Amino acid sequence: MSLDPNQAAQAKVYQHAAHRIKWYRPSQVLGNVKPSLWGSTGVSPKVTRQGNLGDCWLLSAASSLALEPARVKKMFNTVTYSDSGSFVLNLYVNDTPINVAIDDRVAVKLFDG
Repeated sequence: MSLDPNQAAQAKVYQHAAHRIKWYRPSQVLGNVKPSLWGSTGVSPKVTRQGNLGDCWLLSAASSLALEPARVKKMFNTVTYSDSGSFVLNLYVNDTPINVAIDDRVAVKLFDG
């Protein structure tokens, strides 16, 4: 299988951008501060901040969902922050419930210079 020229160019851009992004656990960024699953203010669309990762599509969906905090909390199989940073989410695909395992790593864009 080969990519058409537009897809190949797009893949090259993503590959280049991936070299400037590292994945960190909150403990690697915050130090010895234990992260909270819901944050200090609880689930809220007001705490969303977009950076330069190009993830506006994800943040807008998360912000919309955060308008109903009970729905967000219902998605998680746990109510406390896991020391391992792993969580299971209850999601739906075509009206079929599925469990999706995720971790707490966040993408951090590295800047040159």
